[in-house]
Amino acid sequence: MARARTLKNALQEIQEMRQKAAAYKASASYLRTRYLSRDSAKAQAQLTCDGAPVQEAVVEEVAAEMETVARRLEEESEAHLATEV
Repeated sequence: MARARTLKNALQEIQEMRQKAAAYKASASYLRTRYLSRDSAKAQAQLTCDGAPVQEAVVEEVAAEMETVARRLEEESEAHLATEV
């Protein structure tokens, strides 16, 4: 019985990691789509900090960091799954 509960908890943790990864990916995509210029088109909107525009390089860096976290979570969930099952 304890093994089944532990396996159930592990599977829930794996699912949570995957959901977080999906949220990070979606957030990074949103930042890029909304706040970065594409080809010759201007960004749809602009972030500000203390009344000044946030540089696109900063937005890109944050989006890249979010994607790195997403990849790490996906890798951890796969490793966790392989360990538990």
